[in-house]
Amino acid sequence: MPRFSRQWDLRPTQPVRLLFSSPYYFSANEEEEIQIALRNETAQAITATIRVDVNKTAPIFIQNEGSNVVFSGEVQGGEQKGRVVKIYIPFDVKGSYANNTLGTNVDLSLWTRVSGYSSIRISGLPIGIAPVPWMMTLFTGVFSLLSGLSLWWIKEWWDVVKKQLEKRL
Repeated sequence: MPRFSRQWDLRPTQPVRLLFSSPYYFSANEEEEIQIALRNETAQAITATIRVDVNKTAPIFIQNEGSNVVFSGEVQGGEQKGRVVKIYIPFDVKGSYANNTLGTNVDLSLWTRVSGYSSIRISGLPIGIAPVPWMMTLFTGVFSLLSGLSLWWIKEWWDVVKKQLEKRL
């Protein structure tokens, strides 16, 4: 699946670089992973916090040890601290969110805070919710089926070629 990856140099507002990677589409009813890292661009240690927020009315769960704070702590000079965060978007066919979830933007935002500096919010990330629930499972199933059919077709084709070669000899 294609991914959205970007880095933001937040200097001079904050002495850090924020790195982010995520699928372009999250599959409803399946766990997806995003990767976030913070790199200290100075020689001194800093205390930093990274938070992930979602601005939707539909339920979207950020699964990072029970908190949407991805990282909070000290980062040495030149050091990079990264985390993998799981995102889960439930889809209930009969639920009240069924019509406003699939095919929409996730509305994910990232917040960084370095002690002694003002907070920065990064929003407007082009990450959506796939228009079909269980997209990854369906893709895997269809890919497996097509792979099996291709192998069967190659075997059948080889049998035909082999018979024709035997007739010639």
